[in-house]
Amino acid sequence: MNNQPKVSIIVPIYNVEEYLVKCLDSLVNQTLKEIEIICINDGSTDNSLEILKAYAQKDDRITVINKKNSGVSDARNTGLEMANGEYVMFVDSDDYLEIQTCQSIYEKIKKDNSNLLIFNYFLVTQETKHRAKELDNILTDKFTFTQCPDNFFYINTGILGKLYKNSNLKRFDTKLKKGEDTVFFWLYCLENNPEISVLNIPLYNYKIRDNSTMSNQSYFQSAEVFNAIEVLTDSFYFKTASEYIQAKILDRWAKSLWYELKTLCDNIPTKYLYKTDCFFLMLKKYDRKDFCYIKMLKTQIHKFKYKKLIQIANKIFYVTNSDNHKVINLCGIKFKFEYYKKEQAKKENEFIKKISKFHKKYHKDSYLLFDALHDSTVECIDAFSLFEYMKSIGKKSYYVVLEDSELYKKLEQQGQLKNIISLKNSSMTNPGDFLEEVYPILLRCKAVISSFGANTTVTNNFFKNNPYWQYIFIQHGQIYLKESVLSNGYLTDEKFDKILISSGEEYKIFKKYNWDDRMFLKAGLPRWDLLKDNSKSERSILVMLTWRKLDLLTFENSLYKQNLNSLLNNNKLQKYLLDDNIKLYFAPHPALLHNQGINLDIRNKNVEIVDTDKISECIRKCSCLITDFSSVTFDFMFQNKPVLFYLLDKNEPNAHPQDKNDMAKFDYKKYILPNVCFEEDEVIEKIKYYVENNFELEPENKEKYNKFFYTKENIRQKLIEEIDKCCK
Repeated sequence: MNNQPKVSIIVPIYNVEEYLVKCLDSLVNQTLKEIEIICINDGSTDNSLEILKAYAQKDDRITVINKKNSGVSDARNTGLEMANGEYVMFVDSDDYLEIQTCQSIYEKIKKDNSNLLIFNYFLVTQETKHRAKELDNILTDKFTFTQCPDNFFYINTGILGKLYKNSNLKRFDTKLKKGEDTVFFWLYCLENNPEISVLNIPLYNYKIRDNSTMSNQSYFQSAEVFNAIEVLTDSFYFKTASEYIQAKILDRWAKSLWYELKTLCDNIPTKYLYKTDCFFLMLKKYDRKDFCYIKMLKTQIHKFKYKKLIQIANKIFYVTNSDNHKVINLCGIKFKFEYYKKEQAKKENEFIKKISKFHKKYHKDSYLLFDALHDSTVECIDAFSLFEYMKSIGKKSYYVVLEDSELYKKLEQQGQLKNIISLKNSSMTNPGDFLEEVYPILLRCKAVISSFGANTTVTNNFFKNNPYWQYIFIQHGQIYLKESVLSNGYLTDEKFDKILISSGEEYKIFKKYNWDDRMFLKAGLPRWDLLKDNSKSERSILVMLTWRKLDLLTFENSLYKQNLNSLLNNNKLQKYLLDDNIKLYFAPHPALLHNQGINLDIRNKNVEIVDTDKISECIRKCSCLITDFSSVTFDFMFQNKPVLFYLLDKNEPNAHPQDKNDMAKFDYKKYILPNVCFEEDEVIEKIKYYVENNFELEPENKEKYNKFFYTKENIRQKLIEEIDKCCK
């Protein structure tokens, strides 16, 4: 090639004949023609080399290097030695590019005059292809590494999806077996402080294979990743970086380790694995009725402590299998827990086939309902209240509940277990057991009704894609305050057959995202029928805020904690409460209650902390709500009780991208909601006003509240009518 190529593409190859043609086709057909493709055959024993030679004969932009097997790092280094392009990118030989990739990323990096461009990618399996979301909230303006936004540290730190200026590129460490690409990335950023651009368009297709590194369960057992961390932390550039950068990089490593451990111990639900300022494991220890959390390991992000962990990691941690259990060996202590994955997956598939085979033989006359089946601490109310009403009017309905939940214990004490199906373990961790328990009901089922939908992907897909019943989502919260759930993939029209909405205002938001009118059941949340009884009402205030995606280190220094503590301990507020004998109930989000190490210094004696299973009681008896985004807002609006909105951390500099997105989409001007406060003094003054006026809602606000809902009367009856219409 006479002219300097604009982009050099380096492709290491080892025994990938099955994928290589697709990869090479995607490279030679790029719309940007001024490229070079450097293929390093790393001692393949299959037909990979023959395929490479055939392509090289047809396209002089392809250079083939054939060498003895010495690992991917050495192969990439060989490619770097030969790269003549103005910019360099790496492509794995089982992956492929979109046809416009090189042109799009080259034009972007030239326009911004950057040293490094990070672009988005697709995750591709044999059956699916979906867009990664980690760049959704990264700023697209150019920035230097030392001045990068906090959410920059959430990106993928591997090789894929990056374009480097071909200048001062170091080589990969050939001694590392895991994490060598992450070390390469961080050292490049630390040494060069590059100007970085972001292009949030998926242009790389990352193939996930069963035997790929991403799914290789020996990752954590071999503990090779700690060697990579040691190389990075021993480097001159890391040691001379700011403490903030050091902490953020180590925190990003911790997130990777957390992910790998989660992959290894796949039967542990995400909620039992917490990432904090470094990382610590939370394991669910199985007992028939008692769940407890065992804190196994916790370290602080400080170099000397982290270094110590690195030095001993290979010796202190490994995992073994024993019959139907896994055993984690940590510091000589063994933790044994049920290993469900293979057996439960097999059992799940068996029952799905069995139900599919026999379902058509039975008359459809039953309804199956459940609330949270993944977490026994979550209050069960929406589907349960609908179930109770169905039962009272003679509908053949069945309700599934976790055996260690407060609701089941209460029903057991009262002898009210008719048509109650109990589960010993989570439907996420034991999907086969769940389907076994509900099997006879599903054979006769006309609707599966859930307020959470928290089952495995396989079971959820089975519920959705079934001609015999309707899979109906009766929301545990409304999207009106958190529109982002419709844009971040949490709630999509592909997950359910029908979804309950409660307001014309809510309907407008769904329509912005092109939801089909046939998806909607227009009624109200079943629990609202229970709000008619005001006999337990009292002069009290409920403070209930949503959680932020903050790790322990960030939380301790956050505006969220600072302003929440300040509000709950406010002297004026204490005086108002004491003078009028008013109780203030604080309902922390479950993530705050269960996160080890998070403490709030609440000195106000009139503040009472309530757990999740008491929230419904507080909703009925409290006279006023202070919140930010909580869907409990609508329970108070339904009762014509005042709501104060306090966005206490709107200017949080270290907010998680998702939290920033929630706040950005919460456009107060478009809402009918009054009493929006940005400062603590505003909140206190509004509380004073409502205390002095016996918590009476202003007439104009009462009118707005009443117009908001589709209906306030006989909600469950109207919902059942809607359900029956769609089940015909």
